[in-house]
Amino acid sequence: MWLEAEELPPVKVFEIQKEASVDMALARLSHAYDIWRPQLYLVITKGKDLKRAQKLVNPYLAGAFHRIKNKLIIITAYDVIKLWHNIKSYQKLLQQLTAK
Repeated sequence: MWLEAEELPPVKVFEIQKEASVDMALARLSHAYDIWRPQLYLVITKGKDLKRAQKLVNPYLAGAFHRIKNKLIIITAYDVIKLWHNIKSYQKLLQQLTAK
């Protein structure tokens, strides 16, 4: 899901695949790509869906989603959690670096 801004198109679009199928998530990202040409991110919450997503964007398969392969970054929920924990451990430093 995305929110449409009144002035500028999004430069990044995220889809978190949780309840729906990977196919549906990729279809939504493909639609976003057709409209705005943003960088695409698919966050996979189930390990078994990672292989399916990779297979569906494989150009040799010539699947429905091969054309977004170069604009798509697939991330696992586990990686997002690890990233959050790492960023959190540097919270004080980040505040100092971004303070005015």
